[in-house]
Amino acid sequence: MNSFRKHIYKNNTISQATEEGPASLALDPISAIAIANSPNDIEVEVISNRTWEVGSTDDWFSVTNVTGSGFTITSIEDNLNSARSFGLTVSTNDSNDPFNLTKTFTINQEGELHFHLVAFDVNQSNACSASPDTNVWSDNSTFQNSLVLYKNGNINSQKAEAGFYAKNIGSLSQLVIQVGDNGIVTGDGILCSNIWWIGKDLKK
Repeated sequence: MNSFRKHIYKNNTISQATEEGPASLALDPISAIAIANSPNDIEVEVISNRTWEVGSTDDWFSVTNVTGSGFTITSIEDNLNSARSFGLTVSTNDSNDPFNLTKTFTINQEGELHFHLVAFDVNQSNACSASPDTNVWSDNSTFQNSLVLYKNGNINSQKAEAGFYAKNIGSLSQLVIQVGDNGIVTGDGILCSNIWWIGKDLKK
């Protein structure tokens, strides 16, 4: 049963009441995307029954408002280069517990937009077999590293619609990525040749 709660912010460390039982630690959310220009602050909730601390940050953002319930990522700088990300660790720091826990919050920031000529379809296989006739822009010059797709080169423009986007990445290679709601890329890209081989094996 909690008997006290101390709000002490020192070197990104928060001391709070502990509870009996095994240590627990969770973050909500576990990741977030910041836009390239004038990004908003990001609030992260920390759910734990132990004292915890936030690890080192990168030089393009700060961590503030560290309290018993979480922290805020603020002062996120504008990004004029390719998309970037950073894994911010949160760890329990109970000196009496030899098995302290660590969770990672990933902050992804969109970057300067880059043009890509792609093939689009709501079906993955169809996107791989279609001719590239769709213009999209992404936050990364390397298509498979894109976080978000846009309909034009303006960072404030409408996001690309949900579906599959395939691009030639070499003389004999084509890669397809899936885009969900609000233009956000979901999962990792896959080579179209791998999709065709999987389909061939399934027919055997």
